[in-house]
Amino acid sequence: MEGTRKGRAVCDGAPVHHAEYGDGDREDRVLVVAPKSVVPVWKREIDKYTEPGEFEVLELGSGTINSRSRRLVEFLQNTEPERAVVVINYDVVWRDTILRHLIRPEWGVVVLDESHRAKSHKSKTSRACYRLGKQAQRRLCLSGTPMSNSPLDVFGQYRFLDDRIFGRYWTPFVDQYGIRGGPERRFIVGFRNLEDLGRRFNSIAFTCTKDDIRDEASLVDIDSTEYRFGSLSPEAARVYRGVQRDFVAELGSEWVTADNVLVQMLRLQQLTSGFTESVDEAGKSTGYRRLDTVKGAMLKDLLQDIPKREPVVVFYKFRKDAEGIREIVGDGDRPIFELSGERNEIVAWESSENGLLMAQYQAGSVGIDLTHANYLVFFSLTFSLAEYTQARARVHRPGQKRPVTLVHLLLEGTIDEVIREALDNKQDVIRRVIEHGWQPGH
Repeated sequence: MEGTRKGRAVCDGAPVHHAEYGDGDREDRVLVVAPKSVVPVWKREIDKYTEPGEFEVLELGSGTINSRSRRLVEFLQNTEPERAVVVINYDVVWRDTILRHLIRPEWGVVVLDESHRAKSHKSKTSRACYRLGKQAQRRLCLSGTPMSNSPLDVFGQYRFLDDRIFGRYWTPFVDQYGIRGGPERRFIVGFRNLEDLGRRFNSIAFTCTKDDIRDEASLVDIDSTEYRFGSLSPEAARVYRGVQRDFVAELGSEWVTADNVLVQMLRLQQLTSGFTESVDEAGKSTGYRRLDTVKGAMLKDLLQDIPKREPVVVFYKFRKDAEGIREIVGDGDRPIFELSGERNEIVAWESSENGLLMAQYQAGSVGIDLTHANYLVFFSLTFSLAEYTQARARVHRPGQKRPVTLVHLLLEGTIDEVIREALDNKQDVIRRVIEHGWQPGH
C-alpha cells in the first residue's frame, strides 16, 4: 500500500488539512461521511462542478433509520458503481441497520469531511469509520482542525487512514505521546514526543493555509479583531464569586450550586451571559433566572457602531443567550434570524439587507457559508477550538469580498478571559505540532 497526495485541498478554514491514503486506481462508489448540516452541501457542490448526470448523489441526512436504510439498499442496487455517491451524516453511520449495508460493497473512496468528528478512540462513530476504511481503496480526511483539542486527536483519524502510522490500539499510542497523571493516572496531563507525532502526521498530510490560496481565491484579510469588555452587575458578581469560591451561592430563597469543576465552569459561563439555573433547599431545579443584561447591552451598543445596512452574524453557546438577544436587541432596526438545532433561517437572513443571524456553535460552525456578512460577533465563547476556528471560517473564507471584522464580548475578571486564553494556548500547541513538531522548552 502506498500513500498518495492527489488533488487539491480547497481552503474552508485556516489551515485545511487533507490526508489521503490508499492503493488502486478505481474511483467507483464514493462514500462521504459529514456533519448533518453539511450533507446537502456536497450534492450542491458536486452538481456545480460536474457535468449533468455524471454522478448520482444519495443524501442520507434525514429520515428514519429504516427509511434511510431502504433508500441506501435501493440506490446501491440500481446505480452504476462509477456514478454512485452516497453522503451520510456521522450521527447515523454507526447504526447497525445502516452500517451493515455500507460495509458490503467495496468503495473507491471513503471521505471523512470534518474528520475530527471521528477523533475519539472509543466512540461508535470512530469505530464505524475505521471499518468502512477497510472497505475502501482510498481514504480521505478533510478538516480545518484535525487536532481540535489536543495532539492526541489524530489517533481516530489516522487509524481510519492507515493504522500502521499510529497503530490500531489507543493504549500504546497514548503511552507514546501522552503524559498520565491524576488519580490512578487516569488523566492526560501533558504531551511528549510531539516532534515524532508531527513527523508521522505530515507523512501523508497535505496542509493548505489561507495564505496558500489567498491570491487565487481573492481571499480578503481579517481587517480587525476587537475585544469589548464589560462588568457583571453587583448581584451577578456576588453570585459569581460564591460559585467560583465555594461552588454555591445564595439567591434569595434559592441556591446556585455546582457539584464538580465541570458544572462549576458551566455555571460561571452562564452567569457571564446573565442567567443561571437555581435549585430549592431540597436540591430540585427551580428553573433559570436572569440576573443581568450586560452582554445583551454590550451587543446592542456594538450594533450602533456597525453600519445599519450591514448584516451581522452572532455566535452563541446557550439557548438562553438567543432568548436574551431577542429580548434586548429585538426592538432595533435589524430583523433577527436564527440558526440552531431548532431553526434554520439562513435563506431568509441572506435575503435580508441588514439581518442579524444568531448562530449556535453546534449548528453553524461547520459546512455553512455566512459570507453574506463581514461582521462576526462572539456573544459567548466555546471551549472547543474546533468550534471556535470553524465559526470564524464561516465568514472569513473564499467567497468573502470584504474585509472581515471579528468582535469578542468579554466580561472582565471572569471565565470569559480564561476561555479566551485556553483557546489561544490550544492554537499555539496545535500549530507547532503540525508545522514543526514541538517539545517542552522550545
